[in-house]
Amino acid sequence: MVRNAVNNRSFRLDTWVLMDNALRLGKHSIYEWSFDLDKGDIAILCKAKKFAGTIRLFLNWPKKDQILPTGFVTVSHPNWETLPRYVLLTGTPNKDGGLSWRFLCPITRRLVQVVYFDGKSQLFVSRAAFGRGQRKSDFRRIVRNLSYLLKLEDKYGDLQEKPAGMNDFAFRMLNEATESLNYDFLLAASGVPEPILNDDGWFDVVAMSKKPVRKASVAGGIYYRDKSGALKMNARSKKRLGIF
Repeated sequence: MVRNAVNNRSFRLDTWVLMDNALRLGKHSIYEWSFDLDKGDIAILCKAKKFAGTIRLFLNWPKKDQILPTGFVTVSHPNWETLPRYVLLTGTPNKDGGLSWRFLCPITRRLVQVVYFDGKSQLFVSRAAFGRGQRKSDFRRIVRNLSYLLKLEDKYGDLQEKPAGMNDFAFRMLNEATESLNYDFLLAASGVPEPILNDDGWFDVVAMSKKPVRKASVAGGIYYRDKSGALKMNARSKKRLGIF
């Protein structure tokens, strides 16, 4: 599933191999595999070891025909000095009536079959983007989110308990805003473009590959505009993804 490629210090994710391994198990919303590092090589493990890396695949299988299946992969290893790496993917119809699965390269923003871990950017990128630096817009987004988070922490503390005088609805919205900012911080660190969401509240990966989107500055940046221009709350997507 993850193999050496480009040079001896890089390894790759291939959608063909990834989805072949996943679909052998049937259609699920979450898949998980472990991998081990051995002198730079990757070895997939049937059973997780204490210091093994983890590959998780999250998928949405939509009921509506007009919505494409979409999801993302997270890759992490205890020996890496990085946050978990996120890579978006989607299935698009092919001539045989099946699906061709593609990753979204975070630098070129093109849909590709294979992404490689680049030691320079610390991202999984397409071959064409190997050796290139991360986009400046990603760093601006990280700083912006971090600034929001620090302001919230300074004003309300760690939000483990509801601040005095705040009603339950306001406290819930504040927590959703904080979690959304944390989530978007992780996406930005992996170079994932600012999200465009489909009607299921999942990433519209094809739209994201064609056009960048600006986040609407509403209620601390917890909303996004989908391709139709409608406002959508990122918390809805977060809940559907089942993380955080």
